Amino acid sequence: MKLSQQTVAILVSDEGRDVLRIAAVGVSDSPSVMLYVHDTDEMGLWVSTEREDGEHLVLIRWECVLSIDVPSSPPETIGFEVQ
Repeated sequence: MKLSQQTVAILVSDEGRDVLRIAAVGVSDSPSVMLYVHDTDEMGLWVSTEREDGEHLVLIRWECVLSIDVPSSPPETIGFEVQ
């Protein structure tokens, strides 16, 4: 599944949450973190986060990822839509 270039909800391990807090990624009390995924590779997810000095990319290693919730796309309409 292609995760790049979309916002997803990521559930990370306790260790992963601690690392995200240290990296100044906006982690709330919610179990999951909504983040925009720029890219993925064999190491993990490259996500963006805003800091005072601008946008940064942060790597979330695969071993810290417990689950990824990807919003379903609405079905494509082909042809004309009658109202």
